[in-house]
Amino acid sequence: TDTLGAADTVDGGAGTDTFFVTNTANNTGALGESMVSNVEIFNVRQATAGQTSTFDASLVAGETEVNAYLSTGTTTITNLASGAAAGMVGNENVTNGAFNAGWAATVTSATANITGGTTAGAIVFSGAALTSMTINSTGAKNTVGTIELPATTTSLTIDAATNLTTGAVDNNT
Repeated sequence: TDTLGAADTVDGGAGTDTFFVTNTANNTGALGESMVSNVEIFNVRQATAGQTSTFDASLVAGETEVNAYLSTGTTTITNLASGAAAGMVGNENVTNGAFNAGWAATVTSATANITGGTTAGAIVFSGAALTSMTINSTGAKNTVGTIELPATTTSLTIDAATNLTTGAVDNNT
């Protein structure tokens, strides 16, 4: 059962804080983002294949990274701020689900991190003004499905410190 509710509040205080959210059912609205303050890294896990978790980054301030963390279902992140990275995290055992990450309408460059040994999962990046994308691969070797970039993307940098295997990479979205 998902237990994050309106009565809950989280204040990370000073320093760099990481907040883990695990869902087991469809969640296409807020995950409680507006109840969280002073947290910089969000790890969103959809633990049920065939289900979707959506995280609206416009409801938090100061996030530096929002990740699909060991998700077997679909994780969707919307409205990331300029300078905030999106990520897909694996562990070499979990079959990662699909990952969708979108930046706010005025963001022109974005970074995505694929790390820890991802094993699957198509990725769709979006953002109306995105012209430049950087994709980093770190940790264990990573495998993902197709990577879709926004149609506005004219520059893609892939920095693979570890092996990165993908399906097709295109900017048709």
